[in-house]
Amino acid sequence: MLETEQGTVTGIVRLIGNSPFEELIITGTSDIKSDSVVRRNYYVTGKLSEDLKKYAYNNIKAKGLIVKRDLQLAADSGTIERYFIEVAEYKMVDK
Repeated sequence: MLETEQGTVTGIVRLIGNSPFEELIITGTSDIKSDSVVRRNYYVTGKLSEDLKKYAYNNIKAKGLIVKRDLQLAADSGTIERYFIEVAEYKMVDK
């Protein structure tokens, strides 16, 4: 299942994993009505993802395409939901 919607995510930028397998995520909330009160991890994609690494552990507001994907686990273990944001623009925000 793949769902997409333009939106804004506000939260803390974090690096997870170990080099060379680091991933950039924003832990926070979105302005999408169905998700507005739920804190989630949004995996950052797109051209600005490298630029956002310098803001690790800071609060930002990122605008872009939010994608929800159901990923199949190995050995028929079911699926998990993952949220991604292809960041088009961002700015620092206060806590």
